[in-house]
Amino acid sequence: SVGISDKVFYMFGDAVIGPAIGMFAAMPALVLTSKLVPKGLEATTYALLAGFQNFGGVVSSQIGIYATQWSGVKTTEPCDFSNLGTLVLVCHCLLPLIAVPLTFWLIPNKLMTDTILEDGAHDAQEPDGGEEGVMLREEESTEELK
Repeated sequence: SVGISDKVFYMFGDAVIGPAIGMFAAMPALVLTSKLVPKGLEATTYALLAGFQNFGGVVSSQIGIYATQWSGVKTTEPCDFSNLGTLVLVCHCLLPLIAVPLTFWLIPNKLMTDTILEDGAHDAQEPDGGEEGVMLREEESTEELK
């Protein structure tokens, strides 16, 4: 009724609107992740997260194929979509609810504007005490020589 063909509307929504909404949905997680990782490791952590996200996409599509077969939904002749409603209810409504209790356990109870890690909180400590420890030992050894 607006004058846009179904094909154009679908392609526009799938190619433009869908990814844009996905980026907005990912922003809180990316901001939280950038606050949780040590300084200097943000790019590495982001690369690992992107890899895990890609791996999760592949695994979820495979699980979706098996769930579709197990539920009896057939997309080839003769088609049978009689269990599709149940499959959508379980996979898109009930299973994502598993993540709700995990948020209370996995996400820190902080505001997005709070400092979660102090600077230097994750700096690697050298077993010998770092540069200061080396300098102290050098001073001690020169005193012993005197």
